[in-house]
Amino acid sequence: MNSSIIDTRPTRKDLDIHDVPAGDMAGQLGNPRVQNTIMLGSFIKKTGLISPESFLKGLKQILGEKKRSAMEINRKAFAAGYELQI
Repeated sequence: MNSSIIDTRPTRKDLDIHDVPAGDMAGQLGNPRVQNTIMLGSFIKKTGLISPESFLKGLKQILGEKKRSAMEINRKAFAAGYELQI
């Protein structure tokens, strides 16, 4: 969960909750709009659902050449979330 904006932890015992300070991390990267990409990086690392390379390849296809600057900040955000120790 985004611990930058959520103070109260869920009380359910059937969930595996991980605190990701995505808002704070996005602020450090200089762009609050990349919080979701940070969360995705953390999720992909924890679950192994897809490889980081697959995610970044897909992101590049979605953003295309017109949004090259968005690709770089999102790559950094993904890496920050992926490298987070949770």
